[in-house]
Amino acid sequence: MSRAVLRRVTAVTTVCLGVPLGYLVIAICAAVLVPSTMTAALIADGVAGLVAGLIIARTSLVDRRHRGGPASTPARVAALAGVVGLTVVTGQTAAQMVYRVVGSRGWQEHVTAQSQAPWALTLVFTLLVAPVTEELMLRGLIFPLLRREVSLATSVVLTTLIFAVLHGNLVQGLAVVPLGVVLALMREMTGRLWPEILAHIGFNLAALVIPATAIAAMSAHPFVVVVLVAGLTIAMTATWTRWPAAATV
Repeated sequence: MSRAVLRRVTAVTTVCLGVPLGYLVIAICAAVLVPSTMTAALIADGVAGLVAGLIIARTSLVDRRHRGGPASTPARVAALAGVVGLTVVTGQTAAQMVYRVVGSRGWQEHVTAQSQAPWALTLVFTLLVAPVTEELMLRGLIFPLLRREVSLATSVVLTTLIFAVLHGNLVQGLAVVPLGVVLALMREMTGRLWPEILAHIGFNLAALVIPATAIAAMSAHPFVVVVLVAGLTIAMTATWTRWPAAATV
């Protein structure tokens, strides 16, 4: 193995393990110190987001190639919003279909903890703290660092896998896979982080308001999941191919 390849493998491994392990340490400390599961999660995400934001703000870790990317137009915004909407339905339906077959104790524990927490705390965590922190860590740090070392496809796959694993259970992990792919591609297209934060908030909001009965009904038919995945793939591909290249600085 050449030095260049060894350096690249080391860099990718450090990024893919370092950031999640740092978050895990923070989460364990919060869980030990705070008895409430939801409060501990909120504190852990808040601290992790603050650390990630400081790193982004105070260092040159983030790739600068895409700054000053193409300005958004109503058509582009509408296209991306439609794609994000499809990720909600596709991810939730696929995850529910798998849950019907194999179950998920982690998901059941998450639902229990969420139901026992004050609704205001749940909303703040779901619609603000979690999406901001996850985007800072994943699309703000990990993705641009990976793009310095490996291809776009590899960066998208690795970032999405980390995104899924960080959710801690099978159902949520599967549900966010389509979102992870789309958000990574959005980061590549726009060169900015705030569109992904808004899209992530929108995803979480939609997941809260879409009737569970509707998702359950669709998940009973595997063909529906296949159609949703195909539709999402076509929609994202069309959006990607029509998006102008970002300016290089």
